[in-house]
Amino acid sequence: MTIDEAKSIIDDLSKRKLIYHFDEDAEDCLRGKVSEIEARKIQSQVDAIYNAKLNWGKFECPIGYCLHVKGV
Repeated sequence: MTIDEAKSIIDDLSKRKLIYHFDEDAEDCLRGKVSEIEARKIQSQVDAIYNAKLNWGKFECPIGYCLHVKGV
């Protein structure tokens, strides 16, 4: 997983209005918005992002990038 791949995943979640707090479980947070299978896939992607231990630069971490994408 590269930083560009990780950002692309987060960008896609943002476009689909599926960003959630990554410290929580996707199945719980996205219940009613996506299927359980899709929620598990998203959780797997988020886990892969964290396991890659990427350098997020000024964003510091995936959540910092999410806040940037959401304009917070």
